Amino acid sequence: VILDDVDKADQVYELLPDLTLLHPDTLVLITSRYRDVLISSGVEESSIYMLTGLTTQHSHELFCLHSFNRPHPAPAFQSLVHKFVEACGGLPLSLKVFGALLKGKSTSYWEAQLIELRSILPSQIKQRLQISYNALNVTERAMFLDIACFFIGEDVDSVIRIWDNGLCGFQNIQDKCLIEINKNENKIKMHDHLRDMGRDL
Repeated sequence: VILDDVDKADQVYELLPDLTLLHPDTLVLITSRYRDVLISSGVEESSIYMLTGLTTQHSHELFCLHSFNRPHPAPAFQSLVHKFVEACGGLPLSLKVFGALLKGKSTSYWEAQLIELRSILPSQIKQRLQISYNALNVTERAMFLDIACFFIGEDVDSVIRIWDNGLCGFQNIQDKCLIEINKNENKIKMHDHLRDMGRDL
């Protein structure tokens, strides 16, 4: 049994009101960004596994795949890549989003974005991600907010028709790794942090 993105203990109780009714060999996996929710849901401290960030090497490769379409940087960007990877703290979403944001940009643009990124505390992931949101134009920002609030899990083709020139804006948002498409079902996907950021704006 998998309970994903639990943010309130009540959610566990609603879905699994009596754990004793489960088969003894049943494995229950709960993902949450909130440790206290797990504790109050009855999860033993020893059963909580805290995810760590990617290793430096994997972070470097992921960032470069999104900024250069290959696992290593252009020589002129090597030092900047190292600084961005360090600033992202091994968080895959940050690495993907910032890699996509910087793709094809000049070193001076990279340096300006690095200053902005470093001015934000590592724990403030929403503010970090908002840098990419701020890089969208006005129309794309409105589209992103609409998607975050209303269209996650909806058919891509149907949603794109809502906006004038929706395909172009949608593609730009996708290129910045702010949304994804479930290829099998052609449905819009968005990381929870991005969704929450969009709904808070």
